[in-house]
Amino acid sequence: MCLFTGDRCCRKNEDENPEGRQVFQLLESIDQYKTQQLERLRENYKLQVHKIKDNCVQQVEWICDSYQNQVKNLKDIRDYGTSHLSSMKDQYYEQVKRVKEYSNSQLNWVRENYVFQRNRIRKFSSHQVLRFRESYKYQQQTLNKLLENLPSLHLENCRSGSCSKSDSVCAGGGANVDDMEFEVYVKSNNDEECGSVYYTGSELSESPRVVQPQQKK
Repeated sequence: MCLFTGDRCCRKNEDENPEGRQVFQLLESIDQYKTQQLERLRENYKLQVHKIKDNCVQQVEWICDSYQNQVKNLKDIRDYGTSHLSSMKDQYYEQVKRVKEYSNSQLNWVRENYVFQRNRIRKFSSHQVLRFRESYKYQQQTLNKLLENLPSLHLENCRSGSCSKSDSVCAGGGANVDDMEFEVYVKSNNDEECGSVYYTGSELSESPRVVQPQQKK
């Protein structure tokens, strides 16, 4: 039985032997099935390879994009951080400078104000003492003139004893009492003026009222 020597032999055997024809069909179907399976396997392999390649390319592109974005973000963060640090440093130095300048100006102003007010207090106290002294002298002179110009009748009556007490006060103790009152007043006035370190302008603008000594009758 010859199956693989040629088409003529195969056809002849098929015509002569039906079993050989069935075997040939079986072998042919097996060969077709094998060819189909190989084609499917090859196509499946190609699809898998193509899919793997595409997936690899996509993953690489995604990784590359992610890396570039991260690098860009890091650069932006670095630039922003550098600029922010620079601005914070400049702002810190500027604020410290302003605080120092303001403090120095306040200290200078307080010092100048203290010296100015102290000088004003000293000058004012000196002027007031001079004014009180001159006013006291003027009043004393006026009082002496009044006493000198009194009528002789009143003086004789005082000498006779009717006003000996008032005469002794006017002649002997009047000047001392006035001196003591003046010294007490000047001392109390100076104490009130020098009680505060800073002397305001409102206090200086109001000159104290000069106390007029009462004339002795």
